[in-house]
Amino acid sequence: MIDGIKKYGIIEELYVRGLLLNLIEKIFAKSKNSTLLAVVLSAVIFGTGHIFGVVNQPPLVIVSKVVWTIGMGMFFGMVYKKTNNLWLPIMLHFIINVCTLPYGFSSINGYADLTLYIVVPVYIILGIYSFIELKKKREFPVVE
Repeated sequence: MIDGIKKYGIIEELYVRGLLLNLIEKIFAKSKNSTLLAVVLSAVIFGTGHIFGVVNQPPLVIVSKVVWTIGMGMFFGMVYKKTNNLWLPIMLHFIINVCTLPYGFSSINGYADLTLYIVVPVYIILGIYSFIELKKKREFPVVE
């Protein structure tokens, strides 16, 4: 389980932020908001990709998981584009994955309601914050 936590965070960040986000940004390079668009699209893909982990859960859990992983993806994308350092989102992803360990060792089937009430708003706020940050500053590395 711990080994998977290390691998998944690194692999997801390499593919979603390192490859997909940069690819989308290059595709829309002529757009004035190419970075913002790339972060949003890659976050949506990242969020919808997490549906498979909660397929047998109630609809509220599925929607919550997608919403919070989109918010998390927005935040990771913003951190990556602001710092031009992929290791920061990798480390953040690892820390978040470690925080999910109690669910792997508990008898709870799915997520406790309290988790949804806390996690979803936090990641929505982080997603909105990331959107605002990406919108207001244009100090991104040039994509060539």
